[in-house]
Amino acid sequence: MIAFNKKINVKRTQPECDYINALVDQKIEQQMNKWNKKMNAKRNQPEFNSTIALLQHKIDQHVSWNEQMNAAYNGQLSKLQGDISTINSTIENIVADIDRNKKSLIRNNLHKAELEKYREYMDTSHEWQFTISNRVDNIERKALQVTELLNEIKVLENKIADIEQRGREKNIEISNLPENNDEDLYKVLEELCGLMEISVNLSDIESINRVPHMDKNDQRPRNIIVKFFTKRQRDKVLQNCKPTKGFMVMGKPHMVFINEHLTIRNKLLYKQCREAAKRNDFKYTWIKHGVILIRKSDISPVFAVRTHDEIAKIQ
Repeated sequence: MIAFNKKINVKRTQPECDYINALVDQKIEQQMNKWNKKMNAKRNQPEFNSTIALLQHKIDQHVSWNEQMNAAYNGQLSKLQGDISTINSTIENIVADIDRNKKSLIRNNLHKAELEKYREYMDTSHEWQFTISNRVDNIERKALQVTELLNEIKVLENKIADIEQRGREKNIEISNLPENNDEDLYKVLEELCGLMEISVNLSDIESINRVPHMDKNDQRPRNIIVKFFTKRQRDKVLQNCKPTKGFMVMGKPHMVFINEHLTIRNKLLYKQCREAAKRNDFKYTWIKHGVILIRKSDISPVFAVRTHDEIAKIQ
C-alpha cells in the first residue's frame, strides 16, 4: 500500500493533479508486475489462492481510497478555486475602493486647499470690509459735516444777501431811461419826477449815478441808482409811482421803470418767481422792502419768497 505524506498545496493546479494520478497508476502497475511475478512463482502453492484474494481485496481498497482521495482533492481544489476567485474579486473591490478613496482624498485635499484659500480670502475680505466700513463711516460723518456746513453756508448766504439788500433800502433803480454823454442826472431826475408829479428835493439825494449791466453786450441804457439819505424819503417816491408805468421823456416815448434797488441775487430770484407765477396762473408778483411777494388771486393769501428753494411754493 502506498502512503502519501506530502501536504497538498492550495496553489496546486490541474496539471499537477494529473501528474500525481499518473504517478499513482505507474506505482500500481509496478506493484502489479511484482505481484504477477510472485504469483507465477507461487502459482502451484496451496496458499496462492488465498493470497491472491487478499491482494485483490487490498487493491480494491486502494483503488477505492484513491478515488475517494481524488474526489476529495477535486472538491477541495474546486472550493479553493472558488475561494481564490472570491478573494480576487474582493481584492479588486478593495483596489477599486482604494483608488476611489485616493481620488476622494485628492479631491478633499484640493477642496481643503480651496477652502484654505477661501478662508484667507474671507479674512482679507473681512479686513477690507472693516476698512471700507470705517471709510464709509468717515465719509458719512464728513458728508454730514458737509451737509451741515452747506446749511450753514446757505444761512450765511441768506444773511449776507439780506444785509446787502438792506444796504440798498434807501435806493431806487431807474431803468430804460435814455443815456446822453453830457447828461446831468440830477436834472434828469428832477424832470422825471416832475412828469410823475412827485415832489423831490435834491437835498434829499445822497448820490445818483449810472451802473453797468451784468452783461457787457447789453445795448440798453445803463440803469440809474438814486440813493436817498433816508429810507422814508425813498419810500415816498416809490409810493407815488408804479414801478411798471411808462413815461414820455425828452419828447420821445420810452418805457421807464422805477423799482426798488435789488441785489443781483434778488433780481434773478424775482425773474424766476415771475416765470413760475406765469406758469402756474398766479396773478400778482411784486417787491416791497426788498422782499418778493406772491399772490395767486385777489382773495388768496400773500406769501414771501426769499430763497430759490421757496420757489416751489408757487404752485
